[in-house]
Amino acid sequence: MIFRYTDPELWEFLQLASCIDPRFKSMPYVTDAERKKLFKRLATKVVDMQKESLSGLGTLVLLLLLILFL
Repeated sequence: MIFRYTDPELWEFLQLASCIDPRFKSMPYVTDAERKKLFKRLATKVVDMQKESLSGLGTLVLLLLLILFL
């Protein structure tokens, strides 16, 4: 199979984007093992982003959002 995108980082970025797009979420073009690995990678990125947002200004913004929506 010839891949259009040969840069591994770009390929992973596009695959992660496909994971969160409801139109492509089932990802029939990758194996089950690759799909599980991609969703695990996506979960890791979400956790890392959450950790970053809880530091500094992110904590203040989160607190304000909680106050506004509770």
